[in-house]
Amino acid sequence: MKFGKFIQGQQTEWAGPQYLNYKALKKVINAVEALAESAQAAAPNNQPVLLATTVDVTHMAEFQALKTAFFFKLERELEKVNAFYLQKESEFKVRLRSLVDKKKVLKGRKSSQNLAALVTLKEAFASFQQDLAKLQVCIVLSPLHCCLTTSQT
Repeated sequence: MKFGKFIQGQQTEWAGPQYLNYKALKKVINAVEALAESAQAAAPNNQPVLLATTVDVTHMAEFQALKTAFFFKLERELEKVNAFYLQKESEFKVRLRSLVDKKKVLKGRKSSQNLAALVTLKEAFASFQQDLAKLQVCIVLSPLHCCLTTSQT
């Protein structure tokens, strides 16, 4: 199975747009490979490019441009993922604080209406836990698979 297809199958809809754009980064890497092959073919006496006595300035300039483009795109993708995690962290802190405050208020009251409110609060905590689990899946995919996606940006 191709890596890009595997990653696409692993990403969640919940955070799909926040994964790294694997396809765009792979295109730059493929361009570097093609450039290396053409530089190797142009090397005198078929010597390895690094051992050739005359360095093709055009190939070096193209390589530098591709290298710059790759790292620029990679930095933007990492910023996108980081912003997503920071946003989710902030949202979860607010939600948790709200749920804990509601729990404290309900504990202070003694009435028959509390039962319905406690059930609702329990459901809210369960929903919060599910969202945390979704984020955990993203975090697990992130270091193992770099949260890469094959979607177009």
